[in-house]
Amino acid sequence: MKAVDKRLLFQFQEITSLSKLFALMDVDCVFDIGANRGQYAKLLRSQVKYRGRILSFEPGPAPYNVLDWVSRNDSLWHTEQIALGEENGTASLNVMALDVFNSIAKPGGDSKQFAQGQNVVKDTVEVRQETLETAFLRLHKEFGF
Repeated sequence: MKAVDKRLLFQFQEITSLSKLFALMDVDCVFDIGANRGQYAKLLRSQVKYRGRILSFEPGPAPYNVLDWVSRNDSLWHTEQIALGEENGTASLNVMALDVFNSIAKPGGDSKQFAQGQNVVKDTVEVRQETLETAFLRLHKEFGF
């Protein structure tokens, strides 16, 4: 008997659970915070079969360029190059060796060990930042979810 990859089993459970939850709750909008290159939104579209609005937030310049490009043909997928944080204004984004770890938070000691050198700060860039409340109110006016 072939061994089962536990990551695939977990992903199957996640997809099944999300499909049921989205249907039960009649979800009409998903906030994808820290969207990186759009991996989660693509999973929602292709695996969960979610057809509602997706609002993706990614402050990192390089990942945002990819995110903006991959979302371009989906009229219900809106992207913003912005960080969501504790206050409105600007924030310093830690650009990590592996961009999925980019964050306005500093990496902790445990995460550095876990990521084997990929979760280390390589650069810092100033980015626009809003609170979740500000973004929610602004985008609710625009999209009416």
